[in-house]
Amino acid sequence: MLQKFDTGLDDQALARVVELSVPQPFQCRKVADELSRHPELLSGQGAYGSTRVIALIEALVEYGARNIALPACPFCRRPVALRFRRDDARCCRRCYDQTRLQSCSRCHQPSSIATRTPQGKPLCSRCMRRDPVNHETCTGCGRLALLTTGSSLNPAVAWVDDGSSWS
Repeated sequence: MLQKFDTGLDDQALARVVELSVPQPFQCRKVADELSRHPELLSGQGAYGSTRVIALIEALVEYGARNIALPACPFCRRPVALRFRRDDARCCRRCYDQTRLQSCSRCHQPSSIATRTPQGKPLCSRCMRRDPVNHETCTGCGRLALLTTGSSLNPAVAWVDDGSSWS
């Protein structure tokens, strides 16, 4: 089916691309059906296709196929990986995250939420790091520090990051 798109790749190369990017027979059938109904997906509109169509496009471009265009994010128009879904299209991480912003209950800034207070209110990562409830005495120097996860022997420890590694 891909031969009609004048990719410049021979049948053997096209078969290899399909084998790598659409490995399961049912996926091949779905992608073939999707491309027969919407051939424009291969010429820049891939953001409106399935994840397997995007994988096929990426593999075709990697193999040097002509007349095939990587899709840009339909929201910001950047030519980046489209690994998330927003509305009816694939999109980049930044545009996906924009739909998930909430107002932090402390600083009231729209932000990605890192955690919630015991009362269930959203906290951004900046406010979470500043919250005294997340600090304990550093096991190395004795200063107050952000509580982090350590080793299996000492799972919850606090330490001041001085750039050195655990020993």
